[in-house]
Amino acid sequence: MKQEKTAFLDLEGVLAPEMWPYLGKKFGLDALMATTREEPDYRHLMTRRVEALNAHGISMSDIQKTLATLPLFDGAVDFVKHLAREMTVILVTDSFRPMNEPYIRELKPDEVFCHHFLLDDRDQVVGFDFWNDLRGKHEAVSASSTTAAMTFAVGDAFNDLSLLRAVDRGILFRPSRATQAAATDLLWVSTYEELLGLFMAEQEPAVIAHTAVPDGRGRFAEDNRRA
Repeated sequence: MKQEKTAFLDLEGVLAPEMWPYLGKKFGLDALMATTREEPDYRHLMTRRVEALNAHGISMSDIQKTLATLPLFDGAVDFVKHLAREMTVILVTDSFRPMNEPYIRELKPDEVFCHHFLLDDRDQVVGFDFWNDLRGKHEAVSASSTTAAMTFAVGDAFNDLSLLRAVDRGILFRPSRATQAAATDLLWVSTYEELLGLFMAEQEPAVIAHTAVPDGRGRFAEDNRRA
């Protein structure tokens, strides 16, 4: 039954490409392309991003129109639909509403944990509200409405590890070399088909062996997909 299992899914890097680097390229703003690799203080990083948006008069409508040209990964919608037939699906992401709203509408999760932008009457970002005060994605497990006997989680980067370790079966999806090395206790896969096999398995699976975690261009992805 659906109520017996819950899946916690990351958005960027698992179901969708990274949004900020894409916006940076489209708007021609280096400040939007910076990630936590360059600025580990996430609050400061977001402040810089908001300042860059406002300095160039970029509204939330502009952001959403631009992201409309950045589709979800191939197979992501079908993957989530398949899961939703079997279990509760909860999205846990460090992205922001309403910036991520088009993806959420398309994926139709049962519940969402994400940050929120504060907008003024000109539709420009004036601040942000972190749903978990940046204490970690693992807080979604206790904060969610799930009462499932079996919980799963999928993420791709360092900021997902606390969530993956807080559930019964945490799985990395196409992680970078650095993330894989930091999480040798976790299984990792590279396709939605493999994920579905692990989610539907009744017993804890044997380790799935891989020799590489390529990105979409056949190279190892840099671990700048955190934010």
